[in-house]
Amino acid sequence: MKKTSYSKITVTFLLILYLLLILAFTINAITLSNQHERNEQEYITSLELEIKDTIDKNKHNTAMLREKLNAITETQSLEISLNSSEEVIYATVPFSDVYIKTGILNRNAIIYEAQGEYDTFDLWYAIYKPDTSSVTSTYLLRQTIFVGFGSLITLMLLYLLRNRLRAPLNQLKTAISAIRNYEFDRIDAGSDVINEELFEFSQELEHNISQVSQKYSQLEISLERKRERLANTITVSKSFIHDLKSPIYQLMLENELYLSRLKHPSQETTDIVNLNLSQNVRLMNRINEVLGILKESSFDNALTQEHFDVIPVFFEIIKGFKPIIMTKDVTLDYITHDTLFLTTNKAALQLLMHNLISNALNYATDHSEVSITITEEDHEVIFKFKNQSSPNNIKNMRLSENLFSKSQATLGNKYSSGNGLFLIKDLCMILNAQYNLNTDNDEICILIRLPKDGAYEIL
Repeated sequence: MKKTSYSKITVTFLLILYLLLILAFTINAITLSNQHERNEQEYITSLELEIKDTIDKNKHNTAMLREKLNAITETQSLEISLNSSEEVIYATVPFSDVYIKTGILNRNAIIYEAQGEYDTFDLWYAIYKPDTSSVTSTYLLRQTIFVGFGSLITLMLLYLLRNRLRAPLNQLKTAISAIRNYEFDRIDAGSDVINEELFEFSQELEHNISQVSQKYSQLEISLERKRERLANTITVSKSFIHDLKSPIYQLMLENELYLSRLKHPSQETTDIVNLNLSQNVRLMNRINEVLGILKESSFDNALTQEHFDVIPVFFEIIKGFKPIIMTKDVTLDYITHDTLFLTTNKAALQLLMHNLISNALNYATDHSEVSITITEEDHEVIFKFKNQSSPNNIKNMRLSENLFSKSQATLGNKYSSGNGLFLIKDLCMILNAQYNLNTDNDEICILIRLPKDGAYEIL
């Protein structure tokens, strides 16, 4: 504390001294013309006294008077004319016989001129401008001294400032490094304003980071629990889907057993049993395909892709919806190519198309038209599903986009899980497809854009 107080006193003293030097430097510059005038006045006064003193001492000795006056004019810049009655005693100008000599010489060359009676003589003298080098030298010497002392004081102030700032700057550097490494315990408050504010900022930052870390830890724990719950849900889902195979397989065996026990089965009975068997086989294959998708380690990695014609797959899926088409008396209008090959995961695409067709038919009003278009554009395959529906069904369908929605089952979709559009959106994400839903009054339009090569280029 004493060291800081002493340093402040020293800096204050040096600043006052520096201001005084600036004041002296300015005054010396302003009074330069006055110094020249004072020097000229002293010069004139000294020459007048010297001339008059020489005349007083040698007025009775004309030869000595001439010699003394000549000595003055040889050493000083002036002109002299001394007359006694009609006699010229001494003159440095050719017009000594002129009575009035004032004004004859160029006034720009002289600083003082005088003529009059002195003792018994007629005296005239003109003094030229003196040499000002001594005044200028004195002025420059003073200014140099002031500048020198000012520079010295400036260096001393810079040295003191450097010493004053060294510790705070080093502390500031340490504090910034500590903040960068989140080592808040290394930060001191310091004695200067900057380090004090930085210390307060670091304390607030540490508090905020602590709160965020605590919140993040809680979120991380919650996320881990949800991840485990999701993994368990997927495992249970796999088990449920796998368990579906048992009653289907049992039904297949019972159909075969029933057919084998009949000694003379009718053709109609045989056709019905064979139809049941074919439907069971088809359902078993679909279950195996779904289980194949669930066996993938992660949807972050691309699913197994294959190159196939999507048109036969579409018509095969349509066959399974003949009962609902007949029940609701829906007219199915579809526009497709004869063949349309693409590269993607076949099982996932089958699930997507199944859900799209099911959504369109279940939400369609009775006796209406369902339009399905499968076209190719650039490097995409476009699936477009349009149908008419009621406001309540459109509301429920909108709710089905959310996994956690609770949509009301309608007459046409009483066996629905209520998450049809969510499943469609999720399958689109798996297949790198683009999903878009539009509703206009009672018309629903779902547009799916699927890349032919299996994936869009990620920019």
